Amino acid sequence: MDIFAILFSCLKLLLVLGFCYAAGTSLLAARGERASPGLAVIWFTGGFCLVAFFFLFSKIAGSSLVFFVGLPALVAASLLIRKPALRISFDGGLAAPTSALALVTLTTIPILIMGARMGAGEYPAEFFAGDSPFFLQQVYALMRTDSYPPPSLETYGFSFKYHYGFQAFVAITSILTGLKPHFVMFGVVQPMLELLAGLLVYDICRRLSGRHGAAMLCLALFLLGSRQYLLTFQPLDPSWWAFITHEENFNFRYPNGPDAAGLLMALCVIRCALEFERTNMRLAALFFTCLLAVFKLPYLIPVGAGIGLVYCNEMRKRFSVRLLFETGAAALLSVLAYMVFSQGPATAGGTAGLQFAGFLAMSMPWDNETLLILCAAVVATAAATRQRLTDNMFKLLLIAAAPYLLFCLWRLNVENEYQIFSLAVRGVALFAAAYLVTAWSADGQKPAGRRIVFSALIVALTLPGMLSLLNHVYVVSAHPEQGHEYADNHAVADALSHIPLQNTMIATNDLRYPANGYSREYRQFQLAGIFGHQNFGADLVYGGFRESERNRYANFLKLFQMETWNAALINILRQKVKITHLLIHKNFAHASEIPLLLIYENDSYRVYQF
Repeated sequence: MDIFAILFSCLKLLLVLGFCYAAGTSLLAARGERASPGLAVIWFTGGFCLVAFFFLFSKIAGSSLVFFVGLPALVAASLLIRKPALRISFDGGLAAPTSALALVTLTTIPILIMGARMGAGEYPAEFFAGDSPFFLQQVYALMRTDSYPPPSLETYGFSFKYHYGFQAFVAITSILTGLKPHFVMFGVVQPMLELLAGLLVYDICRRLSGRHGAAMLCLALFLLGSRQYLLTFQPLDPSWWAFITHEENFNFRYPNGPDAAGLLMALCVIRCALEFERTNMRLAALFFTCLLAVFKLPYLIPVGAGIGLVYCNEMRKRFSVRLLFETGAAALLSVLAYMVFSQGPATAGGTAGLQFAGFLAMSMPWDNETLLILCAAVVATAAATRQRLTDNMFKLLLIAAAPYLLFCLWRLNVENEYQIFSLAVRGVALFAAAYLVTAWSADGQKPAGRRIVFSALIVALTLPGMLSLLNHVYVVSAHPEQGHEYADNHAVADALSHIPLQNTMIATNDLRYPANGYSREYRQFQLAGIFGHQNFGADLVYGGFRESERNRYANFLKLFQMETWNAALINILRQKVKITHLLIHKNFAHASEIPLLLIYENDSYRVYQF
């Protein structure tokens, strides 16, 4: 791309993002109301969801007109009929949101650095986190197909429903702007969602505390103290520094687009619930809740339980048929969205059973430790300060406690069940941060002892996270190979670049992913994730494979690991599947002599053509 083409693509990117804000405002904002910065984030997120939803729905409907005509028509009609104000109001000045953005940016530096490293260049030369290439190949698949669910580029003949919302937004943005999908995904959309989530946390805390300084302290506590350890972290142990700086402890963060989108949508629900009495805010909360089935399915359970409990509390105070209808309609729409977009082998099934405190068995150990520590801090603060809960603080408590109340007497056994509480514990962290700060910094003269206790508590909860953050910045900047599930793509990308993208299919002898010393079997995400090549069977784990299906693909691929080339069996395979190219990893088992046309070779790979 020359400089003018890049600038034109960036201009189109700004237009896409501007359309998202206009779309969300047209649907969710009150008539004639100018948005505060916090509400502007919510309206933009609503438009982000609409764009992805319509793009996916156009594939289900089998017509691109649903997206390219239907969505603009809906937005234009809403703007003309509802007449919302598009301008953003900065009545309190720019200093407060700017300082909040600065703090959020500082704590998001590892994500920004990893995004820059993965998003730069003609192809992603590096991957952090194994899910990154998995999501990127889904973006490539969505860009190239008119059907839903999109056919897997990792495994031929296989497709599955999934929460494709984030990937869909990246795909349509890349199509509309002409920018590379990996740049849009890692360099634009994912960091943007992380920053917006932080700004929304500040807005929630500002509304709860009423003061900028308290909201900033609450934001810092949430960003740096959302993961705590009790049993596995001993500060007096000589290995405490190794524990703090371990790649997955404390403030460790890695790129995950659906997680970031799901968290942002959950925060939108919380912020809207704080103005429950306003119809547009209440319906906006339900809008985001229903669409979680499209963006991050496991998050639908804690968020749905939370907003449902808020509704129940309001109907306890004053019963309303309208509120009852809204909850019922939202439940039906959530189930419908799940069935249409997400119900598949990876998300269906599972078992349930009675178990006291079932959430403990469903959560990761560190999430349970975080829950215990933060609850202890809240209880101790309540006993020491006698701080009463405001109405909005009580709503936040209901949302934070809902998933734990839901699973207090039973448990659910499904794939990735822990992700329900990965979000739930963030809700607890938000409530704890807001309550601790508002209680200890309440109006009035503070005794010196009280100030010391409060300062010590904040330091204890945030210092390990700060040290972890600084170390993580250093690692991803200076020693990226030590980052989370790091993969260097240069050698395999060099080989893949000699295989056309159109009308080809790749088989390989090595299905291991190179991160963490090739510790992941049957998940060679690079082969489809770098350029979007179609593979015969590069990933036999993700997507809900049955063991019989996995074994069938694996047995076929073992033909390319044999010491002697078995021409008869390989010809039988090619009669069933039109494999066009063979990618041989030299450092893994393969035939000493391969009677195919060698079209390229580097130090690590050979590329053959059938």
